Amino acid sequence: MNLKELLGSNNFGYYEKRLCFLLFLSSIPNAFTILQSLVNQYTPSYRCDVSSIVNNINKEAVPGDWSNTYAEQWDEYLLNLTIPFELNGPETTIRSSCTQYNVSLEPFQNFSKHRDLMQSKEGLPYQDIVACSEFYFEGVEVSAVTEFGLVCDQAWQRPFFISLYMMGMMIGGICGGIISDWFGRRVVFLYFTLLQFVVSFATSFVTTPVLYGIVVFLGGWTGLVNYSAATLLASEFVPPKFRSFSYFALGAGIGVGNMLLGPIMYFARNWRWFMGFMGLVGIPYVPYFWLIDESPVWLAAKGKEEELERVLQKISRINKQKKKTKEEIKQLLPSETEKALPSCFKAGLELVINSTMIGRLLIACLSW
Repeated sequence: MNLKELLGSNNFGYYEKRLCFLLFLSSIPNAFTILQSLVNQYTPSYRCDVSSIVNNINKEAVPGDWSNTYAEQWDEYLLNLTIPFELNGPETTIRSSCTQYNVSLEPFQNFSKHRDLMQSKEGLPYQDIVACSEFYFEGVEVSAVTEFGLVCDQAWQRPFFISLYMMGMMIGGICGGIISDWFGRRVVFLYFTLLQFVVSFATSFVTTPVLYGIVVFLGGWTGLVNYSAATLLASEFVPPKFRSFSYFALGAGIGVGNMLLGPIMYFARNWRWFMGFMGLVGIPYVPYFWLIDESPVWLAAKGKEEELERVLQKISRINKQKKKTKEEIKQLLPSETEKALPSCFKAGLELVINSTMIGRLLIACLSW
C-alpha cells in the first residue's frame, strides 16, 4: 500500500475542504504585507518648509489691507519669494520641490524697510539656490516617507526598501522548502505566520530608516516562507485531482486581501496605525495551532509512525471513513520514505536534467 492509497486518491471530504478554507483565510494578510509600501512609502506633494521665514513677515507693514483681503494671494506671494520655479517641460514651470532661495531672515523681519526691493522685478539679492533643510508635505496622511524625509537627496531609499522586500522574498523562496523539509510543514507554517504578524506590529515602532529597512526585509522573508509552507500543506493533504482547487484557494485569499486593503488604507491614514493593525490581525489566527495538522507525507518520510497514525485517524474520523490499521500505516514507512519526500537538492537536480521542467520554469519566470 502506498501513500496515495492510504490517503485516498480521490478523497476530498470535510477535512480537506476545511483545510482549504483555513489556508484561504491565512493568505489574506499576505496581501497586506505585499502591498504595505503603498501606505508606508506613500509620497504626497511636497516642497521646502519655509514657515520659519515667512512667519517673521509683519503683514501690517504691507500697504492697505491687501494681505488680509487676499489671503490666498498673500501666501502665494510669500512662496514665490522663497521658493524658485523649475522647468516642467519646454514651456511650463512648477514650484521646486527640493530647493529654496538662500535668503536672509533680516529682510523678512524688516519687510517695511525692504518692501520696495522685494516687490521689484529684481527682488532680493539672492546669492544662490540651496537644498531644503525641512519639508512641508500636503495632506493629512503620515507615511515613512513624510516622517523620515525620504525625498530629494534621500529619495533613493524608497526603491531600495522595495528591493529589500523583494530580496527577502527571494531568500524565503529559496530556503522555505528546505526549512519545511527539516522541521515540518505545520511547524514552519505556524511559526512563520506568527513571525509575519510580529514583524508587522514591530514595524509600527521603528524610529530610523535603518530599522525600517530591516523589518521590510524580514516582512518579505517571513511572508513567502509562510506562503510556501501553506502551499506544501495544501498539496500534500489534498488529492491530485483537487490540488488545483487548493492553489486557487490560496490565490483567492490574496485577491480578497487586495480588495480589503483599499478600505483599510482609507481609515488608516497613519502608516504606524496601519502596521499596528496588520500585527493585531494575527490574533484571530491563534486557533490554527489546534486546527492545522502536520503533513502525512512529511511524517511518513521522517518515519514518525505515532504522529502519522494520529493524523490519519483524525482525518478518517472527521471524514467519517473507516479508520486505518497500524499494519496499513507501517507498510508505507520503510519503502515510501525516499519516494514520498525527495530532498530539495534532489528535486533541484531533477529540474536541471528534465527539459520539460526547464521550459516550465522559464515560462514561470517570464510570466512575472
